[in-house]
Amino acid sequence: MCSYETSYFDSDEFYLTALHILTVIEIPVHLFGAFIVIFKTPKKMASIKNSLLSLHCLSAFVDFYLSFLTSPVLSIPSSAGYPLGVSKWLMVPTSIQVYLAFSLVSAVSVSIVLLFEGRYYVLANGANSNHLLNRPGFFVLAVDATVCAICVGSMSSFLVIHGLFYVMSIVWQLSGSSSKSRNSHKLQKQLMITLGIQVVIPISVFFVPTFILIFLVCSNQFNPTVTNMSVVMAAAHGVISTMTMLIVHRPYREATLDTFYWITMKERKPTESKIMITVVATDEFYAGTLHILTAIEVPVHLFGAYIIVAKTPKKMRTVKSSMLLLHFVGAFVDVYLSFIATPVLTLPVCSGYPLGFSLVLGIPTNVQVYLGISFVGVISVTILTFFEDRYHRLIHGHGSNGKRSWKRIIYVVIHYIVSVLFIAPGYLNIPDQAVGRAVTKKTIPCIPDDVLTRPGYFVLSVVNIIPCLCLVFMFSLVMPQTIYFVGAIFYYLLHTVSKSQTTNRLQKQFFFALCIQIFVPIVVLMFPVLYIVLAIWFDYYNQGATNIALAGIAFHGILSTITMLIVHTPYRNTTLSMFRLSPKNTGNNSQQIWKTVVGAHVTQHSVW
Repeated sequence: MCSYETSYFDSDEFYLTALHILTVIEIPVHLFGAFIVIFKTPKKMASIKNSLLSLHCLSAFVDFYLSFLTSPVLSIPSSAGYPLGVSKWLMVPTSIQVYLAFSLVSAVSVSIVLLFEGRYYVLANGANSNHLLNRPGFFVLAVDATVCAICVGSMSSFLVIHGLFYVMSIVWQLSGSSSKSRNSHKLQKQLMITLGIQVVIPISVFFVPTFILIFLVCSNQFNPTVTNMSVVMAAAHGVISTMTMLIVHRPYREATLDTFYWITMKERKPTESKIMITVVATDEFYAGTLHILTAIEVPVHLFGAYIIVAKTPKKMRTVKSSMLLLHFVGAFVDVYLSFIATPVLTLPVCSGYPLGFSLVLGIPTNVQVYLGISFVGVISVTILTFFEDRYHRLIHGHGSNGKRSWKRIIYVVIHYIVSVLFIAPGYLNIPDQAVGRAVTKKTIPCIPDDVLTRPGYFVLSVVNIIPCLCLVFMFSLVMPQTIYFVGAIFYYLLHTVSKSQTTNRLQKQFFFALCIQIFVPIVVLMFPVLYIVLAIWFDYYNQGATNIALAGIAFHGILSTITMLIVHTPYRNTTLSMFRLSPKNTGNNSQQIWKTVVGAHVTQHSVW
């Protein structure tokens, strides 16, 4: 099945230029990263120096291999493609290039597992153009991608299981045992947090294009623009990994600042790094950042709502209300976090204080906290009900004209009730606030005394396990059901033959776009959530990092809106035309497809 509109983004020229620009950027970054690891790793990190260097070198070489040596153009969904890089001129057989690419990805995965295995050991023991087929080096790895999928899936499962085992073992080791030196134990926890961030951020960046490519293969869609963009994103994995390493590890961060000051021939004061971190930790910086985000997100959300309400075509009217509800909930949570509440959390204790407009309104902090946590459940349930609605419309047809049966209405109502009540057990154990402040000061000795006396300061719990269990319950309720509905829809679209092949194709395209709209922001949301979980688990206090994590969470809604405007063809074309960025052939193929579908299925209410 093809989704192919000729554009500059499909061309080899654009693709190769993007990869070569990436090569120019990543080579000096990787070399600098290697220099820092080799010469600036302090003695206290000597046990992981070799592992870090191995992971860095492999990631850097994979980047260089993809962006310069091979520059592979993939013909997804078939397991085929051709090279554009130096290997083409060196006459390296394409089959060998493909084999090396798979081997390198596996090597990087093994290096990640070995990094955590090493830490565990130390802690525990101490429209398809035919011209493509004639390109030089075009190579078909398999006519049936099943074998490739089984190989990659088996390797990934093997490594993920081992990696999770060592990560959980390290977490258990650090949580359940105390070091001879309290300072050493604290440093070990900090190192585990930074290693987790260093590994998870690049993996998450790599996950997005990988998920897109897998979906294109499974749904049998040919879209060279999306494929090229995905490979470019995957090729950026290494440089993001290097930059993350230089930022999260304090010795490397200090050495990087020293190097840049040496290059500019300026003298750096020893306290400047601390001053920079202190600025990020201030209420002024935090509130200012969120308010700037509010000024950006409000017009974006309003524009997104306008597009959904006024520009949703008739063929998509069955999803209009669901799309609008999902958009509204995400937008409101954004505004609540960035403007109304603007919460400052003092992790690892479940406590904090507001800086937003709620102070002017005189809303009690405990009410604000309750609403903030409840919104997490509301968003989760909204996503669940969206896929539940898609499941029933696709599999059980459109005979109900979009009306829910009384059983489904009860199902939705119960889930929304649970979404606003699941945190209630945590509120039954709210401590006396004076006791809560004392426990906070004992847990975080370095916390400034004036923080505990800020207006609206509130301690939700001195036992973090209670609110954490409430969140675990909520996600355990929603996630399995969401996965079931997504899997059922996916299976239905792949194995069900529609009366119209075009209708089936459009349903697949819409589901594919919807998954990207939902899961891309969720993947980005993993970064700040991961830090918050690790900070609570390891009793780690860093106000600047916590502020950045919350700002990242507040960015979730605007990212979701922008993604929605990009991935859905009718919304994208409308947005481009409104800003006069529409290509010459905007809507030529897609609009013709819609006309064909509507004309061929006049008896149906909607192709969706």
